[in-house]
Formats: sequence, C-alpha cells, structure tokens
Amino acid sequence: MRQFGWMLLLILAVGCSVNSKNNQPQPIITESGESITVFPNYIAIVVPGYELTCLTDPVLSIQTANGWLPLEDFIMQPHYLDDKFNFVVGMCDVVGCNKINHEHPLAIGLPLYQHIGEHKHLFDRTGEIGMLPAYRTVYPTQTVKLDITYFLDDACTKQQTYSTTIDLSK
Repeated sequence: MRQFGWMLLLILAVGCSVNSKNNQPQPIITESGESITVFPNYIAIVVPGYELTCLTDPVLSIQTANGWLPLEDFIMQPHYLDDKFNFVVGMCDVVGCNKINHEHPLAIGLPLYQHIGEHKHLFDRTGEIGMLPAYRTVYPTQTVKLDITYFLDDACTKQQTYSTTIDLSK
C-alpha cells in the first residue's frame, strides 16, 4: 500500500507539471514570422533582427480621441506616480547590438505609466518648490499599438521599424 501512495503522488506531480505548462501564454505568430507573447506583467516580442541595447525601446500606445498616446514602461527621472514621489536611478553602462530571439526577446513591462501633467515638489537641498512630471498607473485592457525599432544586421546599422496592434482584452 505504501508503494501505491508514492506512485499516486508521482502521477499527481507529473499531471500538475503538464497542466502548468499548458496554462502558459501561447505566442502569437504573425504571417511574417514575428512572435508576440502576452504575459500578465509584460509583453515579449521576437522580430527577426538585432536590438541596440539601452537606446532602442519598444513603444506601446493606447487609442484616445486624439490618436495613439504612447505609454511609459519605465521612468528614469524623479517623478510622481499615482500621487506618490518616486526617485529612480537607472543607467546603462554598455551599449551593444544583440540578437533578438526567444531566449532574449524585446520586453515591454506592464503596468505602464501615463503622463498626466506636473506636480509641485519641495526640493530638499534648496527649499524651492518646483514641478516634476506626474504619471498614473495604466493597465491596458484594450487594443494597443506596438512600435519597435530593430536592426537587420549584427552591427546595428540597417534600421527597421515594426508596428502591430495587440488586443489585450483576450
């Protein structure tokens, strides 16, 4: 009976493992070969080419009455997000021309941040009141537009742009 218990546990573990793999987001393959996978916290895209790291970021936009509005997925300066002050320090030391593939896709983080104006801020060092950009968190659930700058060659000299729309409501 004890041996049967271990076999049952093994069968359950294998079944759970197989089911968890089947629940993973499936890539959308376009006619020209691009691959887009929507995860809960980011979108991964593979285009046939290379990226210039630190200098070419994909742009995700939402449709508004005034056209497509680009959204931020990372803000590198002091700012307000959802009425709270944030100080972010980010840098890139090495710029490189890297192959885009399934192990190293281009990624757009979710949630995104929509610029809503400026917010008054008291600067500690000087005691002055100045203005800082203000953003709000946006979780897009509609059709979004994705514009990607990439390169055809491994020296990142032959620039291309890929644009597509993705329905995030599914």
